[in-house]
Amino acid sequence: MAEYTLGIDLNHYRPGFNIAKAKASGVRFLINKATEGSSFEDSSYNGYRDQAKANGLPFGAYLYWRASVDPEAQVDWFFEIVKKHIDLPPVIDVERYNNVGVLSQAKAHQNILECAMLLEDVYNLSPILYTSWWSWESLTGGGELAELLPIWTANWTNNSIPMLPRPATEWDYWQFTSAYPLPGQPKTCDASRWNGSEAEFTEYVKVTRSIMYPQAPPPVPPPTPDPTTQPIYLELSGKRYVGEVRQV
Repeated sequence: MAEYTLGIDLNHYRPGFNIAKAKASGVRFLINKATEGSSFEDSSYNGYRDQAKANGLPFGAYLYWRASVDPEAQVDWFFEIVKKHIDLPPVIDVERYNNVGVLSQAKAHQNILECAMLLEDVYNLSPILYTSWWSWESLTGGGELAELLPIWTANWTNNSIPMLPRPATEWDYWQFTSAYPLPGQPKTCDASRWNGSEAEFTEYVKVTRSIMYPQAPPPVPPPTPDPTTQPIYLELSGKRYVGEVRQV
């Protein structure tokens, strides 16, 4: 039987969530809307990020893609808000709303590709592509990027496997419902499964962070002593010392 790790995603439409209670209810990660286009910052972002950090819950952020906005401007704005304060790969949220008919399918695919490449330059790994079969098909005609990036598929169903955007064959995250109940919370929310056990998810977060935030290079070792250096002799207070001439 397949093992999954439960997570939720939030935005300003779902205010008032208590992240400590969500964690106690079995939630193991939180992904929050950060930006849309090149000027909109989600009002819930900072508060939910701070709650996640305070409770040791792995935290991610998504950019809601807008077909009418230059890719570089979208990624610059995302980084302005998010910087490197996330534990999961950045997410490009590709949906039909505000985007259908703005660009041709080929140009929309190119725009999303440029966003992905720019995010990879900043965070050192491939971003996650969030979309549904319907959105991806209508916006890009089944663009090949869905096969190249980690997929977070939106498919609200009780089926045992999700529908994937064409031509993807595997999924990393699956948003399986938009009405997940959590005890003590103000309303239901979007819930997702990460494709693996909680132990595997912990390792995934560890590896992801190590790629996004590589360790500083080790200090330069001191130079190897020169064997040809002649010793010198010092006599202080009746004691004789031997050493090397060093430039300081």
